[in-house]
Amino acid sequence: MDLVNNRLFAEFIHNLILKKFQILESHYNYKPFFKIDEDNLFERSFEVEYVNTKINRKIAICYFVLKHQNIKKHSFSLSITRTPYLSPVDFFSLEYYLNFRGLQLKTFIENEFNENLANDILTNLATTLLEYTNSIIDGSAWLGDFYPRKD
Repeated sequence: MDLVNNRLFAEFIHNLILKKFQILESHYNYKPFFKIDEDNLFERSFEVEYVNTKINRKIAICYFVLKHQNIKKHSFSLSITRTPYLSPVDFFSLEYYLNFRGLQLKTFIENEFNENLANDILTNLATTLLEYTNSIIDGSAWLGDFYPRKD
């Protein structure tokens, strides 16, 4: 596979995400939508949004490439949004939540893209999503005590 070709690479990332997060479709009735962001903020940026309109949730799994001081980072992120989005309270970052709980997930690959590492990162994100946020993704709860109060 020619991973340098942007279109083929986008398709590769899309299929990898769909494979790792298939449970969102089969068990939670989310529907996936693929987006290629072309905002010039990142060298590359792709996103799969899983939407469940019955429970007003959107789960976004993003892949993006940043280059800083000659180091290229291939990064993945996962967020959940309550829809319609009305305020910052309607946004949940899995990485922020895990950091708050003292857990660290490696979500990036430095320099050269590595398919095996990407596979491992997405597997860990999917497992962690189900383990720590099941009540959010099934619609039975929202943030509850997931974030500390800042008042």
